[in-house]
Amino acid sequence: MSRHDEAFWPKTGLEFLDGHAQMSVVASRDWSDRSMMPASKEDVGQGIRMRLTRLGRDLRAEKRNPDGMWQLFRLAHLDLPPIARDLHG
Repeated sequence: MSRHDEAFWPKTGLEFLDGHAQMSVVASRDWSDRSMMPASKEDVGQGIRMRLTRLGRDLRAEKRNPDGMWQLFRLAHLDLPPIARDLHG
């Protein structure tokens, strides 16, 4: 989970729905939504690695495949504030 303030926070996780593992992403910015993608038995057995990365003003949620490649499973447009940069080098 990453938290900017009370109204803005994204998180990823593994949830079980009707006995099936689901990779989940919740994106909140004044309101929340959730998306889910089935997790394979192979993923669950080997351990699931997920990451959230920033892509401009959006967040990208990915899961790592057994071959080491990252697979996109959610792109959330959250209109993130610009990143502050240290101009003093």
